[in-house]
Amino acid sequence: MSVLVYLLARRMFSAEIALTTLIALNAIPLAADASFLMTQDPVQLLFWAATVYVVWLAIEPASDLEPLSDSARNGLWLLGGVLAALRLWLN
Repeated sequence: MSVLVYLLARRMFSAEIALTTLIALNAIPLAADASFLMTQDPVQLLFWAATVYVVWLAIEPASDLEPLSDSARNGLWLLGGVLAALRLWLN
């Protein structure tokens, strides 16, 4: 989950903010404890973070270096829906 949060913050803002976000996330005791417990909550958090990251990729304006085709955007929307459904199914 930490990797997905870092990647999302880096794409949305900058590498410095992403690093700060990553440090803050791992400094929160609940997030650190939940990643070691064998409950369904860490899996739900993982799917939630993956859903947010994929949806951001789908709505993010195309950059000059890597423009996305319409079919790629549709695929990202579909993947975001599947990840959200999996997250809800685990509830």
